Amino acid sequence: MGWIRAYAWPTDPSLSAQLALVAYRMGPTQDAASRLVSTENTPLATRLPGSAGSVYTVAYSPDGHTLATGTVYENTVRLWDVTDPSDPVSLGRPLPVERSVDSVLSVAFSPDGHTLAVAGHSGDHSGGPAGNGIVDLWDVTSPSRPASLGRPVSIDISSVISVAFSPDGHTLAAGSADNTVRLLNVTDPTRTAPLGRPLTGPTSSVFSVAFSPDGHTLAAGNADGAVDLWSLPPTLVAGAGGNVASVAFSPDGHTLAAGNQNGTVSLWNTADPDHPTPLGRPLNGPAQPVDSVAFSPDGRTLAAGDSGGTVSLWNTTGPGHPTRLGQPLTGPDGAVFSVVFSPDGHTLAAAGDGESGRISLWNVTDPSHPTSSGGIGAKAAKFVQTLAFSPDGRTLAAGGDSSNGAVGLWRVSDSYTFVRVGQPLMPPGTSAWVAFSPDGHTLAATTDDGVAGLWNLNVDAAIRRICESSAGALSHQQWKRHIRQLPYKPPCPGG
Repeated sequence: MGWIRAYAWPTDPSLSAQLALVAYRMGPTQDAASRLVSTENTPLATRLPGSAGSVYTVAYSPDGHTLATGTVYENTVRLWDVTDPSDPVSLGRPLPVERSVDSVLSVAFSPDGHTLAVAGHSGDHSGGPAGNGIVDLWDVTSPSRPASLGRPVSIDISSVISVAFSPDGHTLAAGSADNTVRLLNVTDPTRTAPLGRPLTGPTSSVFSVAFSPDGHTLAAGNADGAVDLWSLPPTLVAGAGGNVASVAFSPDGHTLAAGNQNGTVSLWNTADPDHPTPLGRPLNGPAQPVDSVAFSPDGRTLAAGDSGGTVSLWNTTGPGHPTRLGQPLTGPDGAVFSVVFSPDGHTLAAAGDGESGRISLWNVTDPSHPTSSGGIGAKAAKFVQTLAFSPDGRTLAAGGDSSNGAVGLWRVSDSYTFVRVGQPLMPPGTSAWVAFSPDGHTLAATTDDGVAGLWNLNVDAAIRRICESSAGALSHQQWKRHIRQLPYKPPCPGG
């Protein structure tokens, strides 16, 4: 890139992308490739434009080709064709959700992808008392032509906060602000009907609901620090104290871990979801509230990050008799909101949410003797909210990377060292949650200003995208301005 004047690098994204591609053609170095990926994957290239409200909920269709987004404090639900993640396409106008709906809090696709459930709050625009919670169903068999499946189901509560379909698609669970979960029969989504009385037990709002893979158990996460499990009859799984900030199942689904705000981790045996049983007393060790928990891929190690910036490890080979693995690991600064194991289980990463925070890394090949693998220092990452490894374990992404809300990417070498990949990706807002697609080629990030951003991390795809969307931007005049020493040779076929 020596021929291109860095101080004159243009702000126009198309032109900048073209120049980055020229630099790569001139010398395909790692720096050039990094700039190519970073330049191509700008928010403008893959941004899903939203509205002024915050996007509280997103959901992929089961085939991964459609993305639904819902906006809080508005009645806006948008559908996107993400078959080509580098070129997401809006599928027409937002769904014509009923005008009375003033806040969308949860969206979910049915397992067959033919039905979309929209839940939230319906306001009373006549000046009367507050409105109700609603569940609205849409036929999205043809996502470009969604069709309403009847009037929204009105629930006499303030809000429906979360929804989830059962694995067979016949039942919809709706977690509500009135401390209940309602089950709806959606076998025929045009004739939605309640399934019995609301499930009770929670003593505060139900923020999240999920069915077990076999559909026999329903879990609900609540604001009061408890996790409820239902089959028949409903079974309450109480936390050890305070809010339950994080829950995780072991890979075999037989053990449930919950991070408690009193600095403990509770374990339950959920092999028989009809009768979940506590696995001894809550685990002690963290000195501060536990904000994140995660099992290793083999289920033999449990990690817990706390608000004091430490990470505790336990051997859970025998979950009925977990044993502490040494002293808490230190390194992150501030509350550890995310702990994550690499897919091979050899690396543990923890993110600190502090002004001088960092991402700490440990080699946990032998979890009884974890060794520090260094980390990503404060200048590279602070205020990190979430971490995610790519499916192949070769890339680590951090959401909320630094105070400007960037998304940082690091390449993992064979020696488990982490090397920054180009410049941070810049969403149009503060990033909070990041996730890789199953093939690892696409990174998604949500922001606090109503946008879900997608980046295609494949260099060849970046080249194709640049040539398809910005061909012609590098004219003779622009070439002479930025690349004076070489004859005009546009990087894309046909100029």
